[in-house]
Amino acid sequence: MIKKTHWNRRVPPGAVFAAVVFAALIAGSCIQKEVPADTTRAPSRIISLAPSITETLFALGLGDKVVGVTTYCRYPEQARAIDKVGAYMDPNFEAIVTLKPDLVILLKEHSSVQEFLRRKGTRFLAIDNHDIDAILESISLTGKACGKTAESCSLRDTMAAEIRAAYRTSKSMAQNRPGVLLCVGRDDVGTGTLSKIWAAGANTWYNQIISIAGGANVITDSSMEYVTLSSEAIIRLKPDIIIDVMASMSNYTQDMIKEDWADLFLVPAVKNRMIFCLTGDYITIPGPRLVWLLRDVKAILEEYYVRSNNRTVHAP
Repeated sequence: MIKKTHWNRRVPPGAVFAAVVFAALIAGSCIQKEVPADTTRAPSRIISLAPSITETLFALGLGDKVVGVTTYCRYPEQARAIDKVGAYMDPNFEAIVTLKPDLVILLKEHSSVQEFLRRKGTRFLAIDNHDIDAILESISLTGKACGKTAESCSLRDTMAAEIRAAYRTSKSMAQNRPGVLLCVGRDDVGTGTLSKIWAAGANTWYNQIISIAGGANVITDSSMEYVTLSSEAIIRLKPDIIIDVMASMSNYTQDMIKEDWADLFLVPAVKNRMIFCLTGDYITIPGPRLVWLLRDVKAILEEYYVRSNNRTVHAP
């Protein structure tokens, strides 16, 4: 069951948008903040400890400088051939040292790695990607640390412009936003049943994507990033739209995944066939391709409004 969740998702329109008015929406151009003094030299041997970081490095034209990545760094295709330094949250310290990096870029939560690198005297840059503003800022910081300031400004500004455009077009929907449940993982996929699921909470970049696209996250609790839900909790939340994130489809088809929700026929999203399955490899990576996910969610919201209008027109 979900903990401490407020079941009433119909929050005032102003409150919905107050949560997503961050620097990315109001900044007119890239503003470069200073990076730590020891990260100002352009590196020639870079190790990335997260898929989002790897994607950023390649997007900035630094792919030829990357000598090590995690086993989860699979985009772009060239990243698959780069030496691996372990998993995302369990990197191999010996492999990192062997590659002799002059810069390791990691996440703030990589605390043990940071301590190890300090002891070894290895330069590192710790970035944050917990929300969209932080993701954009991480691009700026990476660019400056790697001698790609102009390129990082261009990438950041292009992304921010698309986010602002989506924000403007969805602003008119603020009075009657559909409730969205974004499922980031669940048990028993493809079995025709639904047991435990994990959903994106209010304190995530997924929540911002939903709001910018024109929806309202049915999970309004901000005390945790991801919450565990039972079938009974989902029925009480009454989402109008269910988005099932399936970055790895394995042997499942989209029809099989959608059929898992069939028993929750009391849920509006199930009753109105507003269940969507997103399968792109970018949907779980808070990096440069987050705007691709925004486009996907925006298209889902647009389809919802088209279907809702048709249901209203044809109602007896």
